[in-house]
Amino acid sequence: MHNMLKRRYMELALSLARKGLGRTSPNPPVGAVIVKDNKIIGQGYHRKAGEPHAEVMAIAEAGISAKGATMYVTMEPCSHIGRTPPCTTAIIEAGIENVIIGCLDPNPKEDGAGRKVLIDAGIKVEVGLMEEECKELIEAYSKFITTGIPFVAIKWAMSLDGRIATETGRSRWISGAQAREFIHQLRNEYDVIAVGIGTILKDDPLLTCRIDGGRNPVRAIFDTRARTPLNSKIVKTSDEVKTIIFHSDRARREDIERLRGKNIETVDISGVEGGIDIAKVIKEVGRMGLTSILVEGGARVIGYIVGNALFDKVYITISPILIGGRKAPAPVINAGIKELTEALRIDKVRYLFKGDDIIISGYRQV
Repeated sequence: MHNMLKRRYMELALSLARKGLGRTSPNPPVGAVIVKDNKIIGQGYHRKAGEPHAEVMAIAEAGISAKGATMYVTMEPCSHIGRTPPCTTAIIEAGIENVIIGCLDPNPKEDGAGRKVLIDAGIKVEVGLMEEECKELIEAYSKFITTGIPFVAIKWAMSLDGRIATETGRSRWISGAQAREFIHQLRNEYDVIAVGIGTILKDDPLLTCRIDGGRNPVRAIFDTRARTPLNSKIVKTSDEVKTIIFHSDRARREDIERLRGKNIETVDISGVEGGIDIAKVIKEVGRMGLTSILVEGGARVIGYIVGNALFDKVYITISPILIGGRKAPAPVINAGIKELTEALRIDKVRYLFKGDDIIISGYRQV
């Protein structure tokens, strides 16, 4: 089959898989398409952990026509019994003749087992079609399954002169509507959204996803003394959106109990000098089975994460405005570096234009 046609089918599988972002943890998002005689006869994606996998969904749609067909799947089919039966068994029983895999499962326990099972059953297997795109799709799962630590992204919006607010603290809105919609899409895809108490006290944000068909991430607040106001939007909506406040042993018991009374989960993650150990928070989030965190501020939280190299990816929105001011805040506040050779470098940089704004994304160089 012509390679361009193969890419078209894998692109469809990728677009299906993206529908599962933020919904499948701790499983990866996966999409599958079944093709026979150059016609799509089945497609599916993994919707939620514990529910049927993409391959099974596609086979169910194809029915008996799946015999002799080709399956395109973004990640290697599983061969182990978990909350659902092995996908390799379903593929073999359906009589599929060819399986084209985007990327192998990074799970050390899998180690190419799914591919081997299919080959041993006489199925022709091809690996590596649109591999980079397929790997990027499961980047959070890949880190989590190999380290137990969630994938961490940091984001901020700033002016051309590097300010995130005016000297008086005004920041709504530095970025335009299209850029803000993109950020809401990120919230839709990440398991957790995290901010510091300073952001809560200054902006009183809702921290929800406001796009059609979106879902709300778990809200995590770094709040050393459990000072989140009971009349804040976070607390007022805690019955609707799961909210966790990470505090230190400096928090008063009565303040913690008041927040718990509002259906907010509280977790003591004490660090040095009475603060919160954000590295421990990230690990704790992983223990909850959540694989990705989007940190939206403030500048000191971002500064700590940058200074300790705790992030994997950045999203920076730059708006074509100039703010100025000696005291207007910068996006990253920490001790900084003395030599440029110490700077953290960002790799695989991409530029996305949203209205008049530019969104720069990339990965921390390791």
